[in-house]
Amino acid sequence: MSKVILVYAHGGTNPNDPGAVNEKINVKERDFIKNFFDKYLGAAFKAKGIETVFVQQSPNWYSIDKLVNKVYVAGDIAISCHLNASATASSTGTETLHAKGSITGEKLAKLVQSKLVGVLGLKDRGLKSITRDDRGGRLVAGTKAPCILAELFFVSNENDYKKAVDKQKEMAEAIVQAVVEFRQK
Repeated sequence: MSKVILVYAHGGTNPNDPGAVNEKINVKERDFIKNFFDKYLGAAFKAKGIETVFVQQSPNWYSIDKLVNKVYVAGDIAISCHLNASATASSTGTETLHAKGSITGEKLAKLVQSKLVGVLGLKDRGLKSITRDDRGGRLVAGTKAPCILAELFFVSNENDYKKAVDKQKEMAEAIVQAVVEFRQK
């Protein structure tokens, strides 16, 4: 059966690329996502018997498409989770990016978005259809695998963070359930 390629946000370990940062509460996107993938998401996929492969950008973001393509086999899908940030602390919500024109990617994005919004109860910022030249496009639109990038919440919004940190297990289960439903359709 096909596998799920999980792509760590900002490499998962690269100290030079923390991603979005909320200094007030000392949270770095890279560290939050690494913990979420390692402790919750990987375990949730394993519990459902779904094979996963983890990919970390190395040495930088500009090779991420090649790294994902290296482990891709027809039928695989790729998922990356990130945290959004804004200079406006009241910015809130969840959004999911998919490659423009990818029917398969859009279908997966809709399912993941719906499940995450249901769990977190944050504003539904919707789906974003992107090209390779857009933010996240090297991964989302530059890989062979249908790929989505879920912006789980705004790390710059402490209320978003508080909701999400307490619901990591539920977020992971929601993503896995979306993948199960995606494969059934």
